[in-house]
Amino acid sequence: MKKPSLLAKLALVALSLLATNSLVVADTVPSNSGAADLVKTTKVFNGFKVELAAPASVDAQQLLSAIPADLKYSQEVFSKVSEAVDKLRLKLYPDVAISLDVSRLGEKAATKATGGSVTLYTVVTRWNQAVSSNGQVYAYNYYRNTAVCFARAQSGSWYGQVQYNGSWTNVGYVYAGGLQHMYSTGYDNYKGCNWWGKSTYNKGDFIMYFFD
Repeated sequence: MKKPSLLAKLALVALSLLATNSLVVADTVPSNSGAADLVKTTKVFNGFKVELAAPASVDAQQLLSAIPADLKYSQEVFSKVSEAVDKLRLKLYPDVAISLDVSRLGEKAATKATGGSVTLYTVVTRWNQAVSSNGQVYAYNYYRNTAVCFARAQSGSWYGQVQYNGSWTNVGYVYAGGLQHMYSTGYDNYKGCNWWGKSTYNKGDFIMYFFD
């Protein structure tokens, strides 16, 4: 994927799927936000895996059945999986907090500085995430070349931050009805994105892409 078109292509995907404090000190293990009471279901496909987390009332297997069983890994698999699950989710559970992670199987690509292209490795999606004041939605400490993240604020206000080499940079606020994107790129190091809820009640959709 060529760098000049990276944000443009991701913006189209993210928009189609999306109908100031310091983060805790980072360790070296990737960390994702998610309620402790969610039920996690993992399914391995040909060259990639899918992890879905949702309340017990959600039929996770039904949502995962939207993914063709014979689907093989390609760079298009991330959007195909997300779009298939999202279509059924909107029909069955439009207001439920659901998490979807899609990851390529296999070793990380060789360490490099960002050149003409990067390869998508993991997509972290969080639909209908609701938090009170100073609650968080995040995915960070991914040792990758590039992170590109999008947020759609359904209600309240959110404050975005992006991680580069373990350090955090404040991006700013996004308010109800608004969209925000942020990215971190350059060399392989710890990257991620985080949003703080800044109103009494905050709800939004979030998509975070990690490339190597």
